[in-house]
Amino acid sequence: MSVLWGTLQAKSEVDAQNIMKWLVEESIQTPPNFSIGRIATPNELKFALCNLKDAEVSYNVGQTSEGKHNWQATVKFDGKHILISSIDYSGDEDQPVQFYYQGDLDLITLLLRRLAVICGDFILYTGIRFGKWIFIQPELNV
Repeated sequence: MSVLWGTLQAKSEVDAQNIMKWLVEESIQTPPNFSIGRIATPNELKFALCNLKDAEVSYNVGQTSEGKHNWQATVKFDGKHILISSIDYSGDEDQPVQFYYQGDLDLITLLLRRLAVICGDFILYTGIRFGKWIFIQPELNV
């Protein structure tokens, strides 16, 4: 089974300041000019996915039998694949959602660098304290 990756992003400016303060307190080195960005919406993620030329993307969006909304995307690109899921989707694709990623790490980071152009910097992680951290910043030429 592949690793589940989450992203650390801000819901507000105060939240962003608290995250940056926490990173300093935990002695976590950030790249130069790193500033935590905001949480993406499903429509913003779809836009970033559209910009992966020749990617095959399928969406599974709906409601569970318990009445909860679900949002998933399966992405195949250049022989690699990822699954993107959310557990807090409201049913509104213009509302920010916390996404989780599984699959090829190179494809995940390629997608997230494109998403960072829209939403700003963020951290891709597996586990808060002892997992792996990858700082994602926008790259226009990816």
